[in-house]
Amino acid sequence: MTVTASIDFRVYLCTISLIDILSILSSHGWNFSDSGHQVYLPINDNDEWNWKSEKLNNEELFDIFHIKSKLSEPIGVAISWQETNIGGQLLLFPDGEISVLLNNNRLINSYGVTDFDWYLNNIVIEKLSFTEHI
Repeated sequence: MTVTASIDFRVYLCTISLIDILSILSSHGWNFSDSGHQVYLPINDNDEWNWKSEKLNNEELFDIFHIKSKLSEPIGVAISWQETNIGGQLLLFPDGEISVLLNNNRLINSYGVTDFDWYLNNIVIEKLSFTEHI
C-alpha cells in the first residue's frame, strides 16, 4: 500500500512574498537539497512539471525563484530539514497557494500515521508566523 501526504495552505501575498517564504525557510533549518542536488521546476516549465536536478548554490537557485516569480510561474523545489533528508517537494503558486508534498523520509507518529504536528511546527507555525482567519 502506498501512502501519500501533503500540507496545503494559502498566504496573503500583500503581507509576504513567495521569495520571502523561501528565504525564511532557508534561514530556519530547511535547505533546498535532495541527495546533494537541487531539484526544482525550471523557468518556462509551462505546467509540464519537468523537475530538473543539478548542483546549484543558493544564490543561483534564488535567481531562478526570482525569475519564476516575476513571470508568475509556480515555484517548485525539493526541501530537506537540516541534514536529516526529511522533506519533500515545496510548491508555491502565484496566487499564494502553497503545497508541501511529504515524500522524503516522511515522519510517522506513534499511531502509525504522518506526524503532521512535526511538519506544522517546522514549516508553518513557528517559521512563518501565520495567523488564522475565521
